[in-house]
Amino acid sequence: MIHTEEFTTEFTMIQKEIQLQSRGWIPTFHDISIDVHKIVEESGIKNGTVSVVSHHTTCSVMIQECSHDFDTFDLEYLQHDLLDIMRKMIPDYVNEGDYRHPGPVHAQFGRYVDEPGNFTSMNTDGHLRSVFFGRSETLTIKDGNPSCRSSTGSAPQISSRGAGHR
Repeated sequence: MIHTEEFTTEFTMIQKEIQLQSRGWIPTFHDISIDVHKIVEESGIKNGTVSVVSHHTTCSVMIQECSHDFDTFDLEYLQHDLLDIMRKMIPDYVNEGDYRHPGPVHAQFGRYVDEPGNFTSMNTDGHLRSVFFGRSETLTIKDGNPSCRSSTGSAPQISSRGAGHR
């Protein structure tokens, strides 16, 4: 005998944006857990999922524990350790020619769209890092609380490189 239950489900989708500012060419980390909590709370959703997504191609989204200690670069120790690993895997773009991108056609396109100079496209390291570290995270919402804060202070963070808003 097969037992079946009939139930009704409701699907709600809400989209909100969080504006962040990077520190230019320095990889920047942002703890956005308070923003995510506020969005979930205002949505009224009690159980489900929340996705944090960046469509910017030099930006990564990750969940990481709060380290509590800061260094002279105003980075938490764990963030700086992560940055060191990123730089070992994918070195910073320091000199023209460090990477194939941007090529002459892309540089010309940048001038066409009024970028201030070729240097604005010299962010290949950020593009490659976002591929390896990912540009999204999905969290579970249980009883109105997204699972982005634990007893150790884990939080969704945005890591970005390059000038402008993310």
